[in-house]
Amino acid sequence: MKNNTILDAALTRWFSDVERLFDGISEEPGYFRYNPLSMVKVAEWCQRLQELDKKNQDLNGGKSRYSVFDLETTGLHTIEEFATGAGGITDIAASLIVGGEYLGNEVAEDGTQDFSENPYEFNSLTNPGIEIPDVVINLTGITNEMVSEARPQRDVLEDFRQFSNGAILVGHNIGDDQFNARGFDVARVYGPIAETTFGDSKDELLANSIDTLPLFKNWIAGTSHKNEDLGRWLGVKLVGAHRAMPDVRVNAISFNKMLPVLLSAPTEKLISLANKQMEHGHHIVTHVQPGGFVDDNDKLHQWIEFGVKLDRTALDLPGRKKTLIVKYDAKSDKFLYQETEFKSGILSEDEMAVAIPAEALKRQACILKQERDFDKVVESCSHLSF
Repeated sequence: MKNNTILDAALTRWFSDVERLFDGISEEPGYFRYNPLSMVKVAEWCQRLQELDKKNQDLNGGKSRYSVFDLETTGLHTIEEFATGAGGITDIAASLIVGGEYLGNEVAEDGTQDFSENPYEFNSLTNPGIEIPDVVINLTGITNEMVSEARPQRDVLEDFRQFSNGAILVGHNIGDDQFNARGFDVARVYGPIAETTFGDSKDELLANSIDTLPLFKNWIAGTSHKNEDLGRWLGVKLVGAHRAMPDVRVNAISFNKMLPVLLSAPTEKLISLANKQMEHGHHIVTHVQPGGFVDDNDKLHQWIEFGVKLDRTALDLPGRKKTLIVKYDAKSDKFLYQETEFKSGILSEDEMAVAIPAEALKRQACILKQERDFDKVVESCSHLSF
């Protein structure tokens, strides 16, 4: 659904910056520019980042500091198990961004990474004090023999705390206090361990954490949202996933490339734009599924059924009427709108097509089905059983 709202100069420039950075994003059905609910989330995420960045600049003499980190563990244990030592950390890495400059080692175009020593990087195996299960060894390549020669978890984490002192923690699915309370690295692992071991506050750690996963989920909805997918969009190839340092560098370089755009986001204007879009015909597709019947002559009549939750501010709805069904005929590539009665009067088929545009329905169906191509949505709904 192309947005026909006239944008002011600041929004126009900012969207241009986004689309230069994410080449091809304007062709993505899940691009937040087309989806006001996602736009609000992006704006709120950027607001929080801007506030944290300002506070951190004040703390560090005008230059914000970010410690982008990742860790590997002995498995997907509970918070309590990590806090009590029944689960542990096997590998931890971090890289600094200071004053908008990525200071870690670079990643080559083919994904090759430089593992030479760098004072602005932190990388260490840790001895978790418990056995690593075979399934985790197969995933990470970190063996019990490797960590048996590493320093104890407490000592490594003490060094990591010093390395990250005064910095905002950044990572992909690390958790934060607003958008991803169920994240992993801080919310489930490091936060509980640091609280038990050093008396740190898990809540304060989450309040000082930036999680790139919820941003990416709203930035481009309906696609894969792994760290390597974010890197791919920004021209950073990940080789060596499930080891801490390769993951960190890809996330850090990606985040740093986005940082000027994120910090310059006109958040209030984005929220205002999203609200205007929602006031003017924003309808939500709730389901997409095959529909049809066999008539008395054994002829199959088939369509794809779109459940549409109507925007009550855009249409004067009678009574409790909030949803309707719009049928799609794949053979003719047409939506079959029906004359519909509202409080303000009856809308004809053509008027319904204007009120609920076909392009918007297709775009939202792609998001709902997590497909980039509407033809794939049609294909997934082509088999009807009775």
